[in-house]
Amino acid sequence: MSEFLRPLSNQPTHSLRSRAHRAWLLAEGDGFLAQYFQRIDLKVAASFTPEQRVALKQMFGDRNQGNHVVDFRHSLPIGRRRYYLVLLLGHERRTLDRLRAEGVLARSTTLLIYLLTALILAVPLLVLIYVVKMAAGVDLVVDGGLHGFWEGLRAQIGLLLGG
Repeated sequence: MSEFLRPLSNQPTHSLRSRAHRAWLLAEGDGFLAQYFQRIDLKVAASFTPEQRVALKQMFGDRNQGNHVVDFRHSLPIGRRRYYLVLLLGHERRTLDRLRAEGVLARSTTLLIYLLTALILAVPLLVLIYVVKMAAGVDLVVDGGLHGFWEGLRAQIGLLLGG
C-alpha cells in the first residue's frame, strides 16, 4: 500500500471528499490522474508505477482544459433540463490523414463553418459600427434617402467608367 494512504487510513472510505483527497495525494498533484484514480479502487491506484501512470495519460490523452486560446464552457438551465455551451478555439493538432479519415475536411462543411463564423463575427461588428456612427452624429444617407444614395452611386460609377 502506498505511503499516501497510510496517514489517511482512519478516515471513512465512503466520504467523497476524503476519496477525492486520497486520489489527489496518490496522483501527486496531477489533475488528470486524480480524476482517473477517483473512479477506481484506491489500492489499485496506489499500485501504479510511474511508467504505468505515463502510459495511462498517453492512452486516454491528457485532456487538460488549459490548452486552448479560447476555452468557454457554461451550463445553461432551460426549463427542467440543463444544456451546456462550449466554445473552444486553438491550434489543430490532428494530422491531415486523421482529419480526412474522420471526414472533417469536407469542403461543404468547412464552407458552412466559415459562413457561420463570418456571420457570428460580422453582426456584432456591424452593430458596433452603427452605434459609433450614431454617437458621432454621422448621417450616411442624405437628400433623397436610399433612392438618392443609389442614384449618386450609379452616377459616380458612370463617371469612373467614362460614360
